[in-house]
Amino acid sequence: MQILPNFRKRTLTYKIIVITLFSLFLINNIIFYIQPFAADTIFEYYTTGYFKIITSFQHIVFGFMPFSIGDVLYIIIALYLLVRFLQIIYLLFSRRFKTLLTATIKTFFTVTIFWLLFGSQWNWNYLQPSLEEKLNLDTSDYDVDELADFTLKLIDETSHNKEYSNFNVFSSNTNSVLDIAPLGYKTLAKKDKFYT
Repeated sequence: MQILPNFRKRTLTYKIIVITLFSLFLINNIIFYIQPFAADTIFEYYTTGYFKIITSFQHIVFGFMPFSIGDVLYIIIALYLLVRFLQIIYLLFSRRFKTLLTATIKTFFTVTIFWLLFGSQWNWNYLQPSLEEKLNLDTSDYDVDELADFTLKLIDETSHNKEYSNFNVFSSNTNSVLDIAPLGYKTLAKKDKFYT
């Protein structure tokens, strides 16, 4: 019984593709399951390693675009999945079960690739330790009054420091903020490697 079209003509290629995609699907899901035990490793090798390199490359390639290429891809993927879902429903009601099986398998593999790309390009960042953990911040309970007092204190300090800074430069030239902000990170990086 031939389930997939032209199966015999592409046996080796087909098996390699199926095994590769299934393996990638498993790897992607295993990473999510081991996350509580490997958050530091994910941060060390993914966030500060691979992700840093890939985002630099993406910035060079897509940085000139006035819109998010990721949002465009999400829309394309959503439309593709909608069309495939409608096709599967049609095949189900028309009782074309062989074609239905093939369409379902192809959709599953496509979703697997999209899910892996989404995970490897961005989503695994959510698996790293939280900012509170990385900066050893005390996140014990606080009330709204304490938050309001702290916010007012920050406003007062900012207003006071404004007199001793070149703050007026920023009001007329927003590009200077982008030039000066990295210097703050370089100063902080001398105290804590995290800020690099």
